[in-house]
Amino acid sequence: MSRFGDEAGARALSIVAAVLTGAVTAVYWYLITDQGNQQERRPQLVAISLLATAGVLLASTVMRAHAAQLALLSVGSATLVIWALLGALSIGVLLLPAAALSLIAASKTSHLVPTAQAWLTVAGGAIAALFLAFIVLLA
Repeated sequence: MSRFGDEAGARALSIVAAVLTGAVTAVYWYLITDQGNQQERRPQLVAISLLATAGVLLASTVMRAHAAQLALLSVGSATLVIWALLGALSIGVLLLPAAALSLIAASKTSHLVPTAQAWLTVAGGAIAALFLAFIVLLA
């Protein structure tokens, strides 16, 4: 695939992943509200984290620097994977399509960055996502 095709494809996948993440967050919030858990801190933080992830995925689409785009995609996709795994018995399953799309977008973008830089960027994004997940879980 051409360089332009990778860029356009990654941007389109990021937008779809962000929209799916927003939709899952709306379902998650509806379920929390229906159960009367909307006053608990952790579900609120998870919902905020998911909305922030959607924002990060959308922000990646306007980045001109491929390394910055990859960094945002790495944080976003790692966050989705983390919440999908931690919430596997509940809402996590619904996050899998968005996680898969964002991972594919990150993969396409990684081809536009030098290999060593791509590995470091992806690792840094995953570490940042883990750190943020721990903050939410410890709150």
